[in-house]
Amino acid sequence: MTESRRPINRVSRRRPAAKTPAKKTATRRVAGRPGPAEQRRSVQRPPADRSAGARAWRLPTRDRTRATSRWRPAILLAVAALLLAAVAVTAAFRPGVDDANRAFLDNAETEQVKAATAQVLATVYGTDAANLGGYKDAAKKVLTGKALADSDKYLDTVVQAVQQTGTKADIRTDPIGVTFLTKDNAEVIANMTVGLTKDGAVQQSATGPILVRLTKVGDRWLASDLPDR
Repeated sequence: MTESRRPINRVSRRRPAAKTPAKKTATRRVAGRPGPAEQRRSVQRPPADRSAGARAWRLPTRDRTRATSRWRPAILLAVAALLLAAVAVTAAFRPGVDDANRAFLDNAETEQVKAATAQVLATVYGTDAANLGGYKDAAKKVLTGKALADSDKYLDTVVQAVQQTGTKADIRTDPIGVTFLTKDNAEVIANMTVGLTKDGAVQQSATGPILVRLTKVGDRWLASDLPDR
């Protein structure tokens, strides 16, 4: 009878081979090209716009906008002054043209027109109920042309109103601006204040602009039209 044998467990004496670390592939850096680390940083950060044109076309901030708006009226006034000066210089170099505006050039004549305007308004609108005898004659001496032709209509109305109210009218004209001036004609806008008194007591006053057109007769400037009478 055959004797059965037990299986023999054989233990292998061979040890497993140790794992060798993977060799790193050497990367060569080419001159003029960024390395891997630099490439990663360049991808993460967006490129900055360093052009001068981009900086110049940035939208203004709120503070800059407010500062510009505060200076805008002053700039406009400066431009207007330059335009007026240009008109004056242009008129000065236009000899032989009679209708050139000399209000910006002839200061002496401009002052004469202002003084004549103040006298006209004080004579025509300055009345006194206690002294109306020579009012109409004095008023006609500072008038000419259309203003003189129509004087009887409105001077009689003024006399009647003053007699009924028994008031005295004092006239103040300030300022007076000459808007147009030639050799023989002028146009003036004056700020006129009429103050009324009665028996020495102040009644009321009224202020407003008035347009006066004047014509030179001889050596005097007389009112040729009072459109706002």
